[in-house]
Amino acid sequence: MTNSPIRLLIVDDEEAMRQAYQDALSPKLNASTEMTELEEELFGEGTRTTPEEAFEVICLPRGEDAIKEVDAAVKSASHFSVAFIDIRMPPGIDGVETARRIRELDPLINIVIVTGYSDKDISEIAKQLQPADKLFFLAKPVQVAEIRQQARSLSARWRSENTMMETLRHQNEVLRKSVEEARIAKEQALAASHAKSSFIANVSHELRTPLNAVIGFSNMMASELYGPLGDQRYIDYAKEIESAGSGLL
Repeated sequence: MTNSPIRLLIVDDEEAMRQAYQDALSPKLNASTEMTELEEELFGEGTRTTPEEAFEVICLPRGEDAIKEVDAAVKSASHFSVAFIDIRMPPGIDGVETARRIRELDPLINIVIVTGYSDKDISEIAKQLQPADKLFFLAKPVQVAEIRQQARSLSARWRSENTMMETLRHQNEVLRKSVEEARIAKEQALAASHAKSSFIANVSHELRTPLNAVIGFSNMMASELYGPLGDQRYIDYAKEIESAGSGLL
């Protein structure tokens, strides 16, 4: 994204105004020192783009065309950084409605409403086009330096925000993978623990059954329950068997 041109959208029904935007945003034109200083004051020195920032400018005469263009841009991940939108564009939808629909399609786009301040109340426009930090106004007649300064500074901030979001997305993906790996490791550990417990239970069962017989019968033999064994050594052997069986159990 760093090397690709910044995309700007111009929506104005007057051909002369569209041409004025094209001229203002030509790479041959540089912002004045005054505008550069204003940009630094508003957005910080670190957010400025270079004076040679390349723009890809799309100029359209109708709000309906602009909405379609933004929709296509979002779907192709070739987003616009700034949209300059005129208020009055008869006979189609006006600039406020155009901006509202564009905002629904792309919440991160910066919108600059170009108005004579007699068209609509600015506070009412601002209520319809949230968030406030991505809505700006330019008063007619628009100056070339103002157009370029807005395009450069807002595009720089837009690019910075997108870079930050990409970083956050990457970090979230790394975190998601770590959580997934931890979940799998936990499941494997639980499965191993279950297998060990099952093994021990099975071995215990398999040993206890014959050992109970060994211990019980050797005890009976050592105590000569059903009669004498005939030799003391047999009695001693039976006691040893009982002792060994009890120890193993």
